[in-house]
Amino acid sequence: MKNTQKTHGGKRRGAGAKPTLEDAGVFKVYLDRRTNEIMLRLGKGNRSLGIRLAGEVAESLANSDIIQFERKDRT
Repeated sequence: MKNTQKTHGGKRRGAGAKPTLEDAGVFKVYLDRRTNEIMLRLGKGNRSLGIRLAGEVAESLANSDIIQFERKDRT
């Protein structure tokens, strides 16, 4: 009997890239063109990596006395 099961296209068990980060999630992020280009450069073509690296730098700055952040509530 001929196997008629498709082996390409559509959903398959085990298909797709495996997550490589612990505690990773999918988030929708809106960026202006300039910021998008910066994140791509920072991540060497990988926007997600660029955003993660920028977050690490921002966290370091926030935890230091180099820069002071003020919260301004929106009205």
